[in-house]
Amino acid sequence: MLKEPVMWLVSSGAVSEDIPFQLKPGSYLLGRSAKCDIVLWDSSISLRHARIAVQLDGTAEITDLGSSNGIFVNDEKVDSAVITQGTRIRLGVLIGRIAARPQQLLQKADNDADEEPTLPCPPRKDQATNALVNLTEKKKAIADLLARGYRQETIAMLRGISFHTAHNHVRELYRVFQVNSLLHFLAKYHARKAAGNDKEEDQP
Repeated sequence: MLKEPVMWLVSSGAVSEDIPFQLKPGSYLLGRSAKCDIVLWDSSISLRHARIAVQLDGTAEITDLGSSNGIFVNDEKVDSAVITQGTRIRLGVLIGRIAARPQQLLQKADNDADEEPTLPCPPRKDQATNALVNLTEKKKAIADLLARGYRQETIAMLRGISFHTAHNHVRELYRVFQVNSLLHFLAKYHARKAAGNDKEEDQP
């Protein structure tokens, strides 16, 4: 009798309620749709983004289902690829890894060197009120560029960081300002500026 392989899909970020996910023999659909086996929370993910198929002998393969932003296995864009323990996977801007146990999160080397911790717990109301004051200098600069109408790709280029890092900073800004769209972010950002909540403006 074949021994059931032990593989988990893990991530260091809060990208899904389904991760860590044990990859038992079977077929698993990944995407933004609630009908997927592994639902991923990010606008860079297609409704039906990819499929992972695990065989009884422990071999596994990931296949792109015609997604908008593709899949990357060990930093190479692929249509399909065999995955094993230690394989690094990126769907859109979300990064995961195949691990031997659910507690085996991504290491710092799996993320960009200049990336700060992102995706914190939702802020309290008093935190959101002083959002601009509580931002780091790096995030204030990114918030300013975003408010001036720059796209995330352009912000990444101007700041000398990867698109993944810029995207994560924008996601955290949305959480800090308690918004879920660029329009709402702009409204709150300019309201905070007008109210003088950004103390940096008072610095000589």
